[in-house]
Amino acid sequence: GQGTARGMDPGQFSSLLAALYDASLDPAGWKGVADLAARVFDSSSCLLQFQNRANGIGQILGHTSNFTAAKMAAYTEYYYAHDLWATRAMEAGLGRAVLGGELVPEPEIFHTELYNDWLRPTGIFDLVGGSVGLSAGNVGLVGIHRPQDAARFDRTDQHWMGHFLKHFGRAVDLQNRLGQVEHRLNVTLDALELLDVGVAVVNMRAQVIYANAAFAAMSGHAVDA
Repeated sequence: GQGTARGMDPGQFSSLLAALYDASLDPAGWKGVADLAARVFDSSSCLLQFQNRANGIGQILGHTSNFTAAKMAAYTEYYYAHDLWATRAMEAGLGRAVLGGELVPEPEIFHTELYNDWLRPTGIFDLVGGSVGLSAGNVGLVGIHRPQDAARFDRTDQHWMGHFLKHFGRAVDLQNRLGQVEHRLNVTLDALELLDVGVAVVNMRAQVIYANAAFAAMSGHAVDA
């Protein structure tokens, strides 16, 4: 059952890392990563995000279904900046895996706004997670959670989370870099479409793989399938 003492399954963990890098290529995959990460850490709750508090930016990458749309809207609009777990995880050191009970111990957590208004109604009490430095001053944050009546996360969970954080940071940075490349490519293609001069790109088999509007108008040549 959830929260029972057990060792990590290396095969499951490898599958999680594979899903992580797949998501960096297809952002629709982050929901699956959150679900799988929760299962691998013997939980049913996971939140993956990155923040840049200096710029007031917070973006949710993926989360499990216990977080409703209303819950996530409240988090991105307010609670992300008042998330004591996230704040103390960053203060503990980027790249370091942490346990929630050490970040915000009992009874302190019971007096926090985050716990009373956001965590407790979602059935969340304990955490294993951490933060990792990303490009452009962003910080990636991972939180995997258990309810109060489950076994607490332990040093074994913390150890494996440390490995996950490294790959999480690399995957998010890869996604952001690919997004920048795609944006620059789209800008370039838009500019080519505005030219009066015909431009075409061919592959090694002399097939036209791109032609702007001017080239197509002059030659009647459509892009090969």
